[in-house]
Amino acid sequence: LKPDGAVNQVKLLEVSCQSGFDVVCKAAGDSAVRAIWQASPLRNLAPARYDIWKEFNINFDPKDAMGM
Repeated sequence: LKPDGAVNQVKLLEVSCQSGFDVVCKAAGDSAVRAIWQASPLRNLAPARYDIWKEFNINFDPKDAMGM
């Protein structure tokens, strides 16, 4: 993140798909990345704590979103 809370970069670090679900898995990953960009800029982040929140990881599992 930038100091103003704007998203600076999004990377998919690991993608794990079951065989035969590659298209669905890619779509879910793309959707997660779009959601992060759309949330930009993140608000109510304390500028004095920038070193703490400037970078973080989000774990996304579509099964969790679907209640599986």
